[in-house]
Formats: sequence, C-alpha cells, structure tokens
Amino acid sequence: MFAPLSVGLIRSLGGSHSYRIGGLLGTGLLTVSCIGSSFVKQPEWLFLTHSLLYGAGSSLVYMASSLVIGDHFRKDHKYHVLATSILLCGYPLGRPFHSIFSFIIVVIIISAFKASVYCILLEC
Repeated sequence: MFAPLSVGLIRSLGGSHSYRIGGLLGTGLLTVSCIGSSFVKQPEWLFLTHSLLYGAGSSLVYMASSLVIGDHFRKDHKYHVLATSILLCGYPLGRPFHSIFSFIIVVIIISAFKASVYCILLEC
C-alpha cells in the first residue's frame, strides 16, 4: 500500500543521498511507531501507531534498499540477481540470528544483575 508513495518520496529527494535519507526517514518512523505504541492506552490507537506508521516506515526502508540495488546494478550485470536475492532473503535468514542474539543478551543481563545483587549483599 505504501510502496508507490515510498518510491515517489525517495525519487523526489533526488541526489546521491536520497536512498540514505529515505532509509533514515523510515527508521525514524519505525522508532516513533514502536515508542508510540508503548504509550497507547486504547487498542484502537494501535491501528495508527503500529499499523500505519510501522507500515510506512518499513516500506521506506525496504524500498530504499530495493532502489539502491536497481540503480547500482544494471539488469544485465552478472551480480544483479544475486544482490536482489540476498535482499529478499534477508529477513528469513536474519530471524534465527535475532532469536539467538536476543537469548544471549537476556542471559548476559540476568547474569550481570545477579552479580550486582550478590555484590550489594556481600558488600564488595
């Protein structure tokens, strides 16, 4: 739904930094969406914060990366298909790593918390 608007916005920015600006705008929208969703008291407002804003931000980030590949590699370039395939496989391949790294971070935080509590109790 937001893809044509995202492409139009990124293309209208022009210049060599239009993809970077589009990606940063998308990241900003994603951040506002996630933080705004945490303050919502009525579930109806989640449609605005988490559905519309998150969708627009995701679209900007994804379209910026897709347009970079399309502009950087010509259609007949031998690595065009490989670059596009890596872009499309990024989420399915990155999801298991996210689970592993989030588990490791939780373990580190818990062990650091336990160490600080023991240190406080034993007056280190």
